[in-house]
Amino acid sequence: MKLSDILEKQHYKPSECIQLSADADLIVEEKLLQHPAYWQEYVDNLNFNQGCFFTSIEGKERLVEFEAFPLMAKRMFSDEGKLYAEVFPGLPMQVQVESFQYDDFDRFVCLSKNKSFPIGLTDSAQNDFFNVCDDFDDDSFRFDGKHYEMKDLFEPSNSRNEDFWSAKYKSGNIGFDMKGPHPFLVKNLDQFKFLKSRVLVLGCGRAHDAEYFARQGHIVTAVDISPKAIEAAKALYPESANLKYEQQDILNLPNSFYNKYDIIWDHTFYCAIPPKHRQELVKLWSKCLSEKGRLLGIFFSMYKPEGPPFGGSELELRSRLSKYFRIHYWNRVMEGPVSRLGKEFFCMLEKLETD
Repeated sequence: MKLSDILEKQHYKPSECIQLSADADLIVEEKLLQHPAYWQEYVDNLNFNQGCFFTSIEGKERLVEFEAFPLMAKRMFSDEGKLYAEVFPGLPMQVQVESFQYDDFDRFVCLSKNKSFPIGLTDSAQNDFFNVCDDFDDDSFRFDGKHYEMKDLFEPSNSRNEDFWSAKYKSGNIGFDMKGPHPFLVKNLDQFKFLKSRVLVLGCGRAHDAEYFARQGHIVTAVDISPKAIEAAKALYPESANLKYEQQDILNLPNSFYNKYDIIWDHTFYCAIPPKHRQELVKLWSKCLSEKGRLLGIFFSMYKPEGPPFGGSELELRSRLSKYFRIHYWNRVMEGPVSRLGKEFFCMLEKLETD
């Protein structure tokens, strides 16, 4: 199967992808690839096309699914004033020293000298980086006698406020609107066999997903910060016994939302808000769910510092959720728009008991 065929049909099979774990393990069809020749092919053929990372091994093109970044450094070292990331023993890649960024968990990422691909640092590589620096502090370092400022992984954004989103809905510039419910939701909701549930959809937009839950018999509250979004949603899907809308500042919901819902559905809200507010959102999910309530969501694993949508990763989301939720199901979404192939993953989690 060629990448062009996958992109044309807008879905792929597990045998048509390759995974890179957060520990820099290369996996194909549940088999760990350890031979250096495979890694050399992976790196040499890594490319970016129509929003997707892909590579070729043994002549077969594959989409790349990565837990954190499409390249992960196992080791860092310097040589003659240049900095290198070793993505596999004996396979170094020169990096752009000025490109270092960090996330909320102080994990580092930099860009390769060739093609500017993101390279995440494992814990051991991050320790190596500190050791090769002349000096470092919380947000800068010295290397080879030069001073470098480190940047936050994500660019600043005003996507937290109502005016930002109302302007987008007024202009019609909503790039993530799929004109209908997500294909994964349509294909799988019945299979989850949920009893009639109280569902909360935050950042509902034009409410395609919310209306689909309501159509399946669930009692849905669809919330958005933008009155223009609510107006557009009501025009498409009028309120009914099963579907109600609320215009609210979502990260400041009133207490009346707490401990009320059996299911929370997230699809492009987590990635839409400025990433500095993500942990607030995770806490809000927990507060709004009833005892043993379920969080269902489709999230992105992609490198995208500017937004919305902002990038994210499986590694990051697991870190944020671990205190509040128990994983029931976690897997990749293999059907959808071309721009999302290889990036989306679906989670079903249960709220943990709180004191």
